[in-house]
Amino acid sequence: MKCRSLLRSMTRSVPGLSVLTLVSLSLIGCSDDVTEIFQIADCGLERLDLTGTWTVAFTDDTSILFNCNGVGPAPPTVTVGPPSFVFNDISVFASAANVGFRFEDSANLLDGNVEADSCLMLISLFDQDESQFLQCFGTFDRPSGVMLGGCDSTAVVDPLNTSTVLADCDLNPILGVTVTITP
Repeated sequence: MKCRSLLRSMTRSVPGLSVLTLVSLSLIGCSDDVTEIFQIADCGLERLDLTGTWTVAFTDDTSILFNCNGVGPAPPTVTVGPPSFVFNDISVFASAANVGFRFEDSANLLDGNVEADSCLMLISLFDQDESQFLQCFGTFDRPSGVMLGGCDSTAVVDPLNTSTVLADCDLNPILGVTVTITP
């Protein structure tokens, strides 16, 4: 349907001020040759972008845990740094909870998601030495396969039962993290 025909049918079926809104919106996406009603905007993320070997590396640092909502850990800190964490068994699948992809490794040490519209990546990485799941975020760069980000909070868990969260805490300073995915 050409734009003129589309506009005529819209103005006949919708009375009053709504017509002006619809006409304005339809003119944004119309030309006389091709009618475009909307255009999907995303970062171009594909499942294939997330497959391969994942390497998670931290900047050497120690953060103090604060604002905990439960039994705080002793000592109330988390320390990160080399060596890097390497995962060769990441499963990637479409998320049922959002428009993006979920991922996880077979040992439940790393999981999270990447949003298809913004390439915002959220990860949760288990620090076995300190029984904490670090909560990190950043924007995934598709061409380089790299996410530069930060970890701003942690979930302290029972060392004998990692599914039992003892406290959720904020971190100061925010810990620097880099996630690299190589095919």
